[in-house]
Amino acid sequence: MLEAPKIAIDQVNNGTARCEGGELPFGCVPFVLEGIVDEWPAMKRWNRAELKRRCGDARVECFVQPREQGTFLQQSTRSSRMTFAEFLDHVFAERESAALLHYLRIGTGDPLFEELSADFVIPRLLDGYNAAATGIWIGEKGNVTPFHHDWWHSFLAQVCGRKRYTLIHPFEAPELQKDWPPAARYDLAAAPPAASPGDNNGLPAGFCGVLEPGSVLYIPPFWFHQIDTLDNGTISMPIRFDTIQSPDLPLFQLSQDSGLRAVTNERTEELAELVEALRRNRARFFAREREFVTELIKERRVDATVEGVLARIRGAGGD
Repeated sequence: MLEAPKIAIDQVNNGTARCEGGELPFGCVPFVLEGIVDEWPAMKRWNRAELKRRCGDARVECFVQPREQGTFLQQSTRSSRMTFAEFLDHVFAERESAALLHYLRIGTGDPLFEELSADFVIPRLLDGYNAAATGIWIGEKGNVTPFHHDWWHSFLAQVCGRKRYTLIHPFEAPELQKDWPPAARYDLAAAPPAASPGDNNGLPAGFCGVLEPGSVLYIPPFWFHQIDTLDNGTISMPIRFDTIQSPDLPLFQLSQDSGLRAVTNERTEELAELVEALRRNRARFFAREREFVTELIKERRVDATVEGVLARIRGAGGD
């Protein structure tokens, strides 16, 4: 796999980026953006001693996971309450803790986020800043966020420590997911992670590299990504912007289903061709919808039938 191309902040302008030998709209290709966070006070202030001094008494609810498992999925990972100081002692420890890994998300509505917000400036790289999806992530070596995809433009700003990223194009979803259990396809369970550093493990072509402090990884909407934490005391800020539909941008706008995103990129102006493409995609979507409902009922142990759930969904306005 190749590393994502590196570009400077002056190569970004009005929703486009100059990389790969040309000017591309956001949404086409991942890249590593440099020259944004270097001057943030957070780059010097966010260390174990200073964070404990400022915020150590705050109560936090962090995710915890057995070390042998390692993967973190918000929907299914259990959490534990402790002081921020106790959490920091876990993740900044010089030696491996015995049994558990810890990971903390500080959301924008949290008093901790407000306290720390003096140490950074949210870059307005696009319209549609999504504050609710933005936050501060603090973790330790061994944490893995397994393959998943999001619907927004995501900028992962690295403040402390290093993270390894693995990115797969959304059109490669069938190949990537061919051996996944159904629950993993819908983030009801963790996807199988890449086995080890630098091991593509039969993955489709994509991008892989190490994000260093001071750099920002741009992850386009719907790209599958796995993030591995390589160091203790690693701090990142995912900064998100909503996907904005535009006839000028080949973004994957209309659905998390890859087939529908493919339709948005066909660039055809023939109505009949678009209608037929959407008809075929709708048939695929209904098959995926049935698979999703089947898995959801099984995972949540709901006493219901697939037919009954789908009938209620479509009776409430779906078709």
